[in-house]
Amino acid sequence: MKFIITAGNVNDSTKAIELLRNIIRKGIRVLADRGYDAARILAYIQYWQAIACIPPRKNKTYPQKYNKQTYKNRNQIERFFQRLKNFRRVSTRYDKLPSSFLAFVHIAAVCILVPKFLQIV
Repeated sequence: MKFIITAGNVNDSTKAIELLRNIIRKGIRVLADRGYDAARILAYIQYWQAIACIPPRKNKTYPQKYNKQTYKNRNQIERFFQRLKNFRRVSTRYDKLPSSFLAFVHIAAVCILVPKFLQIV
């Protein structure tokens, strides 16, 4: 899992390729919402022979196809971020330094995910 801290006025899709850089490989599915339906992101996913599951924007002339059943699993990602925001220190961003904020985001993510891995084992 990888997190990147950006300013509040920066669009998330500008960092999508940077987030995918060390994770993407052949056959992996990339789930994202309409905001990530950009030509450069889709080209990057296609270059690595991964599968993009990104619904097209409403104003596209030639919308790409995506698997709607797979896209329904994206709610798990949304629920993870909602749980992350339940940590008061993450939701209010009390930390002044981006490095200390990012460190706490990692700690909060571990607190959320470790119980799930313990159930599997």
